[in-house]
Amino acid sequence: MHPSDIAQFKFSSGQEIVCEVMEWPENGERDIIIRNAMAIVMGETSDGDRIYMFKPWVHYLESPTEYIVVNSFHVISQNRPNENLMKEYASAVNEMHTIAKERDDDYREAELRNIRKFQNNLSQLFRFDSSSEEERSNVVKFPSKDDTVH
Repeated sequence: MHPSDIAQFKFSSGQEIVCEVMEWPENGERDIIIRNAMAIVMGETSDGDRIYMFKPWVHYLESPTEYIVVNSFHVISQNRPNENLMKEYASAVNEMHTIAKERDDDYREAELRNIRKFQNNLSQLFRFDSSSEEERSNVVKFPSKDDTVH
């Protein structure tokens, strides 16, 4: 992420974001291609003080390989963020990537557990005993009621 590629946009909706611009519009085009878009959100402390924080602008588009196309007709202002905002933004993006990776890893682990459970159920379903071939039935027994296969 190069500092010259970072932009702060204010939209006609009132939303404000900081993002990395991957491609600016050319020759009358209107699309701006961005990534790592973080919305600037205002909050309030219990003392009534205003605080500003970052949150991902588009939910579940939190990887550095995922891009967002923004219609430039909705941008009412654009500037380069100051040094303090750039540091906060970089920290927020790193945290977003870490959290997204952890969530993806957890999801993959849960899927692997489900696949292993399914494989176990299948192997039990098709397990043959050691009796002779003439005594084997060609009827496949399904798992009992407490074995659930999805």
